[in-house]
Amino acid sequence: MKITNFFPTRILTDFNHEFIPKLLPLCDKYTAMTETDLLGVGNYPSTLANGDLNQLVNDEPAVKEFFEYMIESYARPLIEAKGVEFDRSVYKPYGFFSSMKRHAYLSKHAHQYCTFSGTYYLDIGKNVPALVIHDPRPHSKFDFNQLQSQVIVNPQNGLFIMWDFYVEHEVFQKTNDESRKVFSFNI
Repeated sequence: MKITNFFPTRILTDFNHEFIPKLLPLCDKYTAMTETDLLGVGNYPSTLANGDLNQLVNDEPAVKEFFEYMIESYARPLIEAKGVEFDRSVYKPYGFFSSMKRHAYLSKHAHQYCTFSGTYYLDIGKNVPALVIHDPRPHSKFDFNQLQSQVIVNPQNGLFIMWDFYVEHEVFQKTNDESRKVFSFNI
């Protein structure tokens, strides 16, 4: 596990392949069942904002096991790295599966009503778009050299990444049919 200071925040990354065989079949199952696309973007089946599937996904034993591991192994160290006492009762995670298809993208956005957001990469093909994390400080919007105000995260199977909820992030348009399946979460 690695906690890196970026901008005024920290980004936690780790590799963990243990949960891929448990979560990938669920991703396939639920994204095949959903009629909801991630944030309304076409070709991006997702269980986010799908009322019928949200509860089913978050009640899955493998998802609950993942959350328990994530809270103790990742959220706790990230909270403690900020110098804050960790209180397990405060953190109520929820997650969603998504499968990015050709021409899908994810516009710049941040998450609300949580402390951290993150993604766990389940099945990543070749040449799929990276996750772009943006500097949340206001002056960065006036930085003409945008690369200094961004962190580019190339997806890989088993990569776990978590960041502060208010940090904007995006994924550029996917131009191929390679797999890009993830379990994203808020805590």
